[in-house]
Amino acid sequence: MKPLAGKRILVRGKGGSGKSSLAVLIADVLLERQYEVALVDGDASFVNEPS
Repeated sequence: MKPLAGKRILVRGKGGSGKSSLAVLIADVLLERQYEVALVDGDASFVNEPS
C-alpha cells in the first residue's frame, strides 16, 4: 500500500448535498489505486456556538 503522506481532502457543503457519497467514491478510487485511506465523516455545524 502507498501512503499519501499526510494529504487530506475536505468536502464541504449543505446537508443532503452528497458530501458523504462523494467522500466514499474518492476513497474507493484511492483504494483501487493501492493507497491507504482513512475516511472521517463528522458534523461541525455547532463548533463556534456559545453554550
